[in-house]
Amino acid sequence: MPIEGLWETYSLRRRVTLIGSDAICDICEPLSMMPLKHSKIAYINGHYYLSDCGSMEGTFLNGQKISSSVILREKDHIKISGCNMFFLENKLFYNSQRTKEGKLHMINKIFGSHKSRRTSD
Repeated sequence: MPIEGLWETYSLRRRVTLIGSDAICDICEPLSMMPLKHSKIAYINGHYYLSDCGSMEGTFLNGQKISSSVILREKDHIKISGCNMFFLENKLFYNSQRTKEGKLHMINKIFGSHKSRRTSD
């Protein structure tokens, strides 16, 4: 996997994965401006669903702000309060706000852009 050395990897093994700045979150960015519980990913009937937990900034999937739960698909790009994530093979590859934009550009070159994909199912 070409990006494993650049970004953190989190295997989605739980029914619900919490993302935020609270220590109880599965993916925690304590130094970020992220709310305590910003977003969650739930595994339901064989699919992973991304939803926002009422954050002020919102949760973005492939460049579009989500307003309800959406199914994640391979190579989806998630952006949460300056943290970039990619969904691939039931894992999240993610960086923090401190990662340089050049790495995101490289990842986009590897996986391609998904700006035109629908975000509601």
